[in-house]
Amino acid sequence: MVSICTSCGGAFAAPLDICHACAALLSTTAARAGSRRWPPGGKAARPALRARDAVALERLLHACRQAGDAISQALSLKLEDACILPPDAALAEIAGLGSRVVFSANGDAAQARVLVLPRDHSPAGWTLPVTAPRGLALLGHAAGAVVTAAGAGAEETLRLLAVAHRLAAPPLGAGPLPLWAGEAAG
Repeated sequence: MVSICTSCGGAFAAPLDICHACAALLSTTAARAGSRRWPPGGKAARPALRARDAVALERLLHACRQAGDAISQALSLKLEDACILPPDAALAEIAGLGSRVVFSANGDAAQARVLVLPRDHSPAGWTLPVTAPRGLALLGHAAGAVVTAAGAGAEETLRLLAVAHRLAAPPLGAGPLPLWAGEAAG
């Protein structure tokens, strides 16, 4: 029997939902986050991270600390402030890794990007790494949220207009599906 970890996607020859490494990272993150619930008081005031995203940020934080990267403080603050959602939580309105976000900065024209880890960043401009101030600020928030991104010397006010998630590939013979949830097939 082969199982796939719901957090990291690793394959294991044992029946499990989440691997031991991800479970350890997740428990550390959850302990830091405490018993906060999402949404607190009916409003999405603090970010909510899926377990998979929290584990990815923990690993990124560990790598940044080893390299002495300045982003480690921002990642640490995000993880401390966030509510960690269980692996089976399916909140489509939350911006996570791999989500396409549509946002405006300081009231300018809307732009769309896909939130990614730095290793997946494309210089073509269609991705937004979570190590960038805008990417980290938008991560974990729902459409309609207004957040602040602290950039190099200046703060930006970001309004998250929409969040879309990549759909799985259609089964053979099922015909084309939209690439993103909420879009019409083209």
